[in-house]
Amino acid sequence: MQKLRTLAASHMLRDRVTELFIASIATGVRRAMTPIMAYYSACNLPDHTWERFDFSAHNRLIRFDADIPCAICGIFHRSPAGRDFSNYGFFDRAEQIADFDRAGRCSMTPDYSHLIDLEDVPNITLAYQTEHVEVLRALLKVIESVPVTLSTTELQKQVSATKLMPKSNLAARIWCLRILAELGVVTNAKVPKYSGAFHFYSYLQRIEMENEAFSQMPHRADPVWPLSAGRGQPAVNWSLAHQIFPQLAA
Repeated sequence: MQKLRTLAASHMLRDRVTELFIASIATGVRRAMTPIMAYYSACNLPDHTWERFDFSAHNRLIRFDADIPCAICGIFHRSPAGRDFSNYGFFDRAEQIADFDRAGRCSMTPDYSHLIDLEDVPNITLAYQTEHVEVLRALLKVIESVPVTLSTTELQKQVSATKLMPKSNLAARIWCLRILAELGVVTNAKVPKYSGAFHFYSYLQRIEMENEAFSQMPHRADPVWPLSAGRGQPAVNWSLAHQIFPQLAA
């Protein structure tokens, strides 16, 4: 956890991951999409000691000791061998990086995989071009134009129809939308001021927000927080978008 906090103290890293996210959308290089999520998650991580989450107190079951998250940040306990452990079960750094590269898939919450992601940023050679930001601007305008009454599936379809994101598939577009929703650029109908970019939410807070947001959904539904909570009015927080992506001011 301390390594993540140290990395996130770098303004140069913040600027680089911001450029990488924009360039990823514009070029289709998915490996460049995830570091911004890792950076902001690490940036808000409080200085604390790992504390075992009490599952029994919240009527939740666990399978293995490694499944036990920190009660504060939610980072899982390290495996006995001390290897990298993430929400997605990757123990090998190369395998984890390859997963980032396939579709831009990443953890929305504090995770060991974020350390792998940020430490690998110097190896990402994608260059940011000033015209790349126009693709982000156009994407946000599309998101804003889609009625908030339409589902995430319909939103994704409309984003796909615009052909704004080159080389993208369904997974890449969904992960892009998930990242924007977690940052707070895509607004949240259930928690209007939600922003993982500028606020820390504890593990228990996230459980409670998800439970409340998804309580009326069918049991077979597979919602993801915060994107599946629905978009607010308006669907894009342009003020926050300019804070995170100052390139939009050009």
